[in-house]
Amino acid sequence: QSHAYYTIVMFLLVAGAFSLAQCAISLDSQALSLRWALIATAIFIGPLQPIATEIGCEVAYPIGENGVLCIQELTANLCSAIFIPFFQKMGSVGSDRYGVKYTYSFYLLVVIFAVATLLFSTYHSRYKRHDAHHDSDEDTNEETQEEDSLDGGMVVLLDKEGVPLLSQPVQLYT
Repeated sequence: QSHAYYTIVMFLLVAGAFSLAQCAISLDSQALSLRWALIATAIFIGPLQPIATEIGCEVAYPIGENGVLCIQELTANLCSAIFIPFFQKMGSVGSDRYGVKYTYSFYLLVVIFAVATLLFSTYHSRYKRHDAHHDSDEDTNEETQEEDSLDGGMVVLLDKEGVPLLSQPVQLYT
């Protein structure tokens, strides 16, 4: 499941970049195509935050989900504050030539998405939470192996030291 997150995020980043480019192209054309491009952008960009939080939790384990989300929100707010002057400058670029404002702001967003996609595609890490739960599942399976079989389908579950896990034998139904 964790490995599917990577593929999904890559798809959403690429599709989000293309939908943002379509917004920039549609900005000075029909209003209807711009609306559809904005809806597509919302569909592709909207799920990125929760999926990125899940990936962050997988990679930063044992840090909790709230800690990962706080770090992501802080980083997003800091980047937003840094990029505001750039978007203000880009808002008026090209408006004399084309008569439409903010076209180049969408292109700047496409560049940001392309850089984020490249950075994300080169980052490969272990999924620590998945590994920890997978290891604990193997330990649990080893502890609860059926060690002694009794007559009549009865078993005693033993831990690693041979101590019974339950006070009475368990009836197996076949």
